[in-house]
Amino acid sequence: MALKNTKITFFDLASVYPDRRSLSLWCWTTRLVLNFKGLGYTTQFVEFPDIEPTLKPLGIPPTATKADGSPLFTVPAIIDATDPTKPPVCVSDSQEILLYLEKMYPDPLRPLIPSTTQNTGTYVPAPALYMLVKQFVLSNFMPYILPLVIEDMVPIIPPRAFEFATKAIVAAKGEGHDFLTAHFVGKEGSPEKEAYWKKLEAGFGIMALILESGEKIRADSSVSGGAGEFFMGHQVTFADFSLLAPMIMIRFASERGWERVSKWHGGRWERYWKALEEYIVVA
Repeated sequence: MALKNTKITFFDLASVYPDRRSLSLWCWTTRLVLNFKGLGYTTQFVEFPDIEPTLKPLGIPPTATKADGSPLFTVPAIIDATDPTKPPVCVSDSQEILLYLEKMYPDPLRPLIPSTTQNTGTYVPAPALYMLVKQFVLSNFMPYILPLVIEDMVPIIPPRAFEFATKAIVAAKGEGHDFLTAHFVGKEGSPEKEAYWKKLEAGFGIMALILESGEKIRADSSVSGGAGEFFMGHQVTFADFSLLAPMIMIRFASERGWERVSKWHGGRWERYWKALEEYIVVA
């Protein structure tokens, strides 16, 4: 697909991989959207210590407030300078970026947010589906993913970023902690770590059940056009990217972790990855 003539700068979190690919699932959700829409963009990778010094002078808004009351700057973030007659638009937070890109660069045949219409026919985003998936990922995936991949992940984190994260952890928990020990739950194969794997597998199992139920309903429908592998059949939505992003985090942080996950539920997640692989591209 030819890229649209847009001028977007995408701020992503850097790793030590040659292509600097991110290990942040939130950054990946934004990159997946940009790639899916075929928007022209350039990536500016930043490390943890450089996020605020990079974003703040550019006018990119903070996404939260720190405990001391100062603004918190995070990635992903974008600057859209496509329209030369208007000031560049700065957007932060993956959800706000999604809503902005859907509004500014809509694709009526492939909306990432399912919609409803008012009596006037106006497009009204209906984000309930992707919000449910996003919240499920937050509650049932995120407490387990980082502890499960942390050993493999540490060598991929840039040294300055590791030191920066460790200082924040020491400030919160005291001396004797670093980014690894703060998230460490046990060696591979230990009962403690196996318990985490089982909890993560259970979360993926619920997602598999939802997808399978949808496939069955659509397969039994005479107007569905086939079952399809996504939440809305053959139509990719942001709900799919919200589910794919933690898989990307696992795979890029720990190949042995992904080897395990990809075999769960009859190999469903390997198939899911392959169905969306064309969007997992670092530009």
